[in-house]
Amino acid sequence: MGLMFAVDPGPGATIGGMVATGCSGTNAVSQGTMKDNVLRLAVVLSDGRVVRTTGGRARKSSAGLDLKSLIVGSEGTLGVVTQATLRLKARPAAEVVGTVPFRSVEDAARCVVRLLREGVDVRCVELLDDTMVSCLNEQSGCELPLAPHLFFRFAGASAGKVSADADRSERLAAISGALAPMQRAADPESIS
Repeated sequence: MGLMFAVDPGPGATIGGMVATGCSGTNAVSQGTMKDNVLRLAVVLSDGRVVRTTGGRARKSSAGLDLKSLIVGSEGTLGVVTQATLRLKARPAAEVVGTVPFRSVEDAARCVVRLLREGVDVRCVELLDDTMVSCLNEQSGCELPLAPHLFFRFAGASAGKVSADADRSERLAAISGALAPMQRAADPESIS
């Protein structure tokens, strides 16, 4: 089908739990949070009534109170979600994933700010401090240098554009204090 749920939840996540917490997922920087990707809900209230939120594709409406946005992120205090209609997006044709080590968390954070200010089309960016990198190395057998790391995912319709975005990010990372060039995965699915 070529479609994906863009929020990209972690292992073991449930749709109801994601709606209740208003989760962000790994792709929030480019694809939005759960609130942006829920179209309609059916919710059982504490008195047993079932409420169905309406919603369409229109970004703006004057149809009254936006119950869907009120329920998403309410931690289940307003009711139990029993049905959810979710927005699906086209799976990107090309993808590059990689990681860059930094001298400090502050340098890594400065790199992310630069990327966003420069308008680099980054699908996902995650920060691991040196303690988390140590845990990752121990649990997965990786041999990453013990330093804060940014993990990136670049995706799009064109392999050339995706590669150019990764190259541009690598240059901005170097300016921001990267300890080494971006290490790119041979198979992006191996990182997921």
